[in-house]
Amino acid sequence: MAIIWILISIFLLLVEFMTVKIIYIWYSLSALISLIIAFNNKNFLLQFILFIVLGMVFNVLFRDKLINYLKNKKVIINTDKLIGKECIVTKEIKQFSYGEVKVNKKKWAAYSNDHLKIDSKAIVEKIEGVRLKVRKK
Repeated sequence: MAIIWILISIFLLLVEFMTVKIIYIWYSLSALISLIIAFNNKNFLLQFILFIVLGMVFNVLFRDKLINYLKNKKVIINTDKLIGKECIVTKEIKQFSYGEVKVNKKKWAAYSNDHLKIDSKAIVEKIEGVRLKVRKK
């Protein structure tokens, strides 16, 4: 009986990874709990009822919380930390054309609404792909 619960758990995990509905993962977990129960109690009906009830309880208790946690989690990448930083112009930036700036010891292609000369200081306003938008300091 134990092998059946293992197969059910693996199958439900695969379905969850394919659908990402955060429903089947709870039933996969309840199948693992039923697996533990199967070692102590050979009554399949009890195992099955426990599987269904725990899956529903886990869904009701944890699904919305996990969805909210995953939606609200903003991933901050290293480049986001550049916004607001001071940089030095290494290649002249003419208005609405590309030049180059150095920020955190790395060179970036940059553009600006302002005309910026070499060695002038600027502030990073935003990141667009691999280019920085900067303004005069």
